[in-house]
Amino acid sequence: MARPAPFWRRGRDHVGRPAEGEAPGGSPTHRGRRRLRRAVADGSPLLGSVPQADGGLGSPAGGAGPAWRIGVAEGQGRREYQQDRHAVWAEQDSGQIHLVLADGMGGGQDGEAIAELAVAAVADSLAVAEARFPDVVMAIDQASRRVWESHQSDGGTTLIACRAADGRLWFASVGDSVLFLRRGERLFELNRRHEHRFDLWRQALNGVMTVADAEADPQADALASYVGCEELSVDWTRRPLALEADDVLLACSDGVSDTLSHDEIRALLGLEPGLAADAIERRIKAAGFIHQDNYTAIVVRHYPGGGPEEGALPAARVGGKVPVLCGTAGEYLGAEIMLAHRVVLGRDPAQCHVAYGPSVPGISALHCTVTWNPVTRRFTVEDHGSSRGTFLASGQRLVPGEPAQLDAGHGFYLDDRGNSFSVRLA
Repeated sequence: MARPAPFWRRGRDHVGRPAEGEAPGGSPTHRGRRRLRRAVADGSPLLGSVPQADGGLGSPAGGAGPAWRIGVAEGQGRREYQQDRHAVWAEQDSGQIHLVLADGMGGGQDGEAIAELAVAAVADSLAVAEARFPDVVMAIDQASRRVWESHQSDGGTTLIACRAADGRLWFASVGDSVLFLRRGERLFELNRRHEHRFDLWRQALNGVMTVADAEADPQADALASYVGCEELSVDWTRRPLALEADDVLLACSDGVSDTLSHDEIRALLGLEPGLAADAIERRIKAAGFIHQDNYTAIVVRHYPGGGPEEGALPAARVGGKVPVLCGTAGEYLGAEIMLAHRVVLGRDPAQCHVAYGPSVPGISALHCTVTWNPVTRRFTVEDHGSSRGTFLASGQRLVPGEPAQLDAGHGFYLDDRGNSFSVRLA
């Protein structure tokens, strides 16, 4: 069966309490009914050990809750149609956030309409204040039956549904859209992809076929479960996952996860979510795949103390202001990055927070680092032996390995003034 197709748009930072486009009470809006550009992700660990919270079935909790900084990127890629749909909303009083992401199947009929149906049905379930998470899983099953009855496996969608409340995270997933968690410097892929390749590998391990035959099977990428199939299999968290301060979550369609490596994703998620979404967009465009799928990337950072305005970055603040690195020319024009400590710039996405694509000449793999020192209240920029140099705005070339101090409002550039940045307190 053909794999689903994703979607995107340039991301921006938002603190999600509540999201724009919703009433203070927290009722959702849906992309397709209204275009809501917000999101969050979730899951259960596969690539690493992520702590689980104590029990509970995901019934909402009251009281003042966390804030979420969110960035979204979405795009059509090289596909004829855009078949992704998503809905995200935050509840002002409780600090909860909810997400539904559906990636309509490009090879079936009505992928876009099916994705919209699934998002609407599951979002309606999440929006019910008394709903427990098993009720959300039941809504997925009911939506799948409706699609099966109308399309008989000739149409469907992947789906991710999530609720984060009271420092805990519940999720359900069907298909091959992916949930990532960056915690510290580690990246976890949280959910299991429902692809036929895993069934083929099990058959190879049981001696039914060779590993080579399993890898070469033309149906390896086909979905083994999706909303709209006859026998639906949903993965969901019976026990929620515990969230930690500054956890970063990425919910994405396979147009992102099949294009970018885990090293690239891990590095990009070190940025503030709006900039991370922008950078994901740039990396996908720079890859230039002639068959680039639709793609959606939803980046969320968790602030349990009420968000950056209420002390999530206490060491960085000066008189209520936050140190920021600003792009003033070139590929990162208009970008703003909060400097909790340091930001590395260069070409290697595995090492750099701000990674340039191959279309920008003169940038070394590890070019320079910008640092904020909360004790001295000074910025510094240090060149790492780049081939074409790092320069202060005055034109002075930095000596590699010798940090140069920058006052707020001053700037620097990499190689030439077409790659310029400034630092400021905002």
